[in-house]
Amino acid sequence: MNAQHVDGLWQMLPEHSSLGTNGALQVGGVSVVELAERYGTPLHVFDERGLREQARRFVNGLRERWPNSEVLFASKSFPAVGMYQIAQQEGLSVDVAGGGELQLALAAGVSPERIYFHGNAKTSAELRMALDAGIGTIIVDNNDEIDRLEVLLEQP
Repeated sequence: MNAQHVDGLWQMLPEHSSLGTNGALQVGGVSVVELAERYGTPLHVFDERGLREQARRFVNGLRERWPNSEVLFASKSFPAVGMYQIAQQEGLSVDVAGGGELQLALAAGVSPERIYFHGNAKTSAELRMALDAGIGTIIVDNNDEIDRLEVLLEQP
């Protein structure tokens, strides 16, 4: 493989990737060979330090330009409790699109005020869940949703 292909590959790998002394790929200082031996394959490996650093770059970069701005983590990209915890810890708000993502974000300890609930197919049960949890923002997608929210808000 020529140097250009190698350089292109490195750009696609997690930020803190390297080659170990044995020539094996490492992510975050951990050999992916050892991870595969321990956990089996297929295996998804994430660079937590890189995720945190990227989150901080977004938050700090936007705040420098627009101090009242807010960065949202799009939970569809990685709906996992650990990722929601990282987002919360690094100052990101969370965008959820459905009851499952909402439950995961709440289970991770994301502050309900920092959750934005959208999606054009929200059920009445999901809307009730969001209201009961005190979700900060429900993004309304259609007139039917407005009608259902009005009914839900009138109920005790």
